[in-house]
Amino acid sequence: MLPNLLVHPSLIYTPILMGETESPRRRSKCCVWVFLTPFILIGVGLIFLYFYAGFPPKQVWLYLFNPKRDLHVGSCLDNLREMQKALSAYVVSNDRYPPADRWMDEVIQYNSPDDVTRKENWKRFRCPTSTGEDEYGYAMNAELSGALRPLEKDKAEWARAEKTPFIFDSSDTSRNAHGSLSLLPKPGRHDGKNNMLYADGHAASE
Repeated sequence: MLPNLLVHPSLIYTPILMGETESPRRRSKCCVWVFLTPFILIGVGLIFLYFYAGFPPKQVWLYLFNPKRDLHVGSCLDNLREMQKALSAYVVSNDRYPPADRWMDEVIQYNSPDDVTRKENWKRFRCPTSTGEDEYGYAMNAELSGALRPLEKDKAEWARAEKTPFIFDSSDTSRNAHGSLSLLPKPGRHDGKNNMLYADGHAASE
């Protein structure tokens, strides 16, 4: 039986030598993944911002690499949805839509209980693509100025409200801008599309 226990030395050391040659490869692979992981995460984040948050490629770049970016400002659609809360409160309280020539000044009071909150909420009335101090980028449909709100049980009125633009992206970036859809930027400022808030409360990119 003793001869069976004798093994050539090369067979004993071969696994060890193989292990020594494989470990650097494994370490190099780990280093590659450690190096690539941040870039993969950034890529996933960019995809999220573009497809979910509605940021166009240019705006994503500015959002990530502009040191003066405002972290409190979300996407344009998010702004419109936040505005809708204040607009809805105004319409319910007054039974009519705000006057178009001062709609921002009227509506801001309905989600701003104090001056500090109001200053923060003004940021929601600015499109993320607006860069100037006095640029807002939204306009109200002048046809709704002072109009009575739809009756809750009137299905026909709500059907019209669903197709009636209320607040929309505007080439007139002044405060309280108002007018017709002719103010829509051409091409749309959000990767060729414009965002709109409709009279029934839903927001869409078209």
